[in-house]
Amino acid sequence: MQKKKVAMILIVIFVFAISFTILNFKYDRFYRINGIDNENRELIKEYLTEEEQNYLVENSFPMDRFLRFLTYDDFHLHYLEYYEQIEAEGLYDNTADVISHTNTLVEKLTRDNASPDTMITRLLDDDFVDDYLNNADFKLENLEYYELILSVQGKIDDQQFATIQSIIDHLNVLDEYGTERSKLDQLARWVDYHYQVEDIDAYLKAKVDNAEISLLENPDSLTTIVDDAHTISTYVPANLELASDVDRLDFLTYMRQDAYHDYKEMVQAALASLPEHRLLLTQAYRSSQSIENEYAKGLTTNRGGSSEYQLGLLIDVQEYGQDESTFADSELSQWLQLNAHLYGFVLRYPEGKEEVTGHAYSATTYRYVGKEIAAQMYAENWTLEEYLNPPVDQSEAETTPTEGEQTNEQ
Repeated sequence: MQKKKVAMILIVIFVFAISFTILNFKYDRFYRINGIDNENRELIKEYLTEEEQNYLVENSFPMDRFLRFLTYDDFHLHYLEYYEQIEAEGLYDNTADVISHTNTLVEKLTRDNASPDTMITRLLDDDFVDDYLNNADFKLENLEYYELILSVQGKIDDQQFATIQSIIDHLNVLDEYGTERSKLDQLARWVDYHYQVEDIDAYLKAKVDNAEISLLENPDSLTTIVDDAHTISTYVPANLELASDVDRLDFLTYMRQDAYHDYKEMVQAALASLPEHRLLLTQAYRSSQSIENEYAKGLTTNRGGSSEYQLGLLIDVQEYGQDESTFADSELSQWLQLNAHLYGFVLRYPEGKEEVTGHAYSATTYRYVGKEIAAQMYAENWTLEEYLNPPVDQSEAETTPTEGEQTNEQ
């Protein structure tokens, strides 16, 4: 009886194996390909290798994606997405050229140890495909520098001020003079970090209207002065922080991180000295667009890019629960004028210095310059303008003889 059971099991296994083999032989593995028919099935078997057929089944590409390429001898199904990218750009007039040039492009990128998946997109975006394929001087390792120079020179007013060959020539000259590529890399990072193409555009247009205007080179400096003649365009500080741990008029008030850290210390010190008086932050960082919007409404005389609030270092304060108009004579205001420098802040527009700052006296406006600079400004009774351009001591000027006077005395 046991032998009969074993024999029966073996027969069942044998029949199943035969049946599975027959079904597998008749199974159409292309059935999931959208748009497949008998004619297309034969084309696939004729023009695609076994490896490509497996790749097709795995990815289930619909027929209308690759049928127009299929009958070309140099078509590779694995390059399908690249063919589509090149074709969509309209670089070549016919399918044969699309396939041929795409194959060359992929093979060249592979030799250069570059990923076609990402690099083809970059080359297409920059319109560098033809240069990469045909210009022997084009170096893929310099691509970011080509992109940098084109972004600054070539996209302003939609005019092509720089050609790729001129950029290559510039880089070759720098190489001849032994310029370190790290310097170029620093330049690329600086331009990308501080300014966008629209900044350069706005700067050039402003130069036409006002010959005295200049684009500030280092908006991150603690002593940067911003006004109508010195613009930072759409600059945004990289290290803004929400002023979440202090009393503030607007919940979404931001300051530069270093300024905010010292401001919190100042608030705590003020509260320790004057327990019944709390400091309220009423204004800090403002974006270029928000300033420009207020300018358009006639609410401010500063345009976007021409206000120090955009630096994240300028603040307005008043006493919590009190009217702003009473702040100048308050105990808290007097405390700030005597102690703010200990925390890196100075009164930005002090009384009696209107001609120097070009701004009316404001008891509520303070500027962060860092503790060291603030200490020096406080000791000398300087404004920020005077710190950057120290005034001549009149007593010394009067006692120092001029060149003509020295000659007469002799």
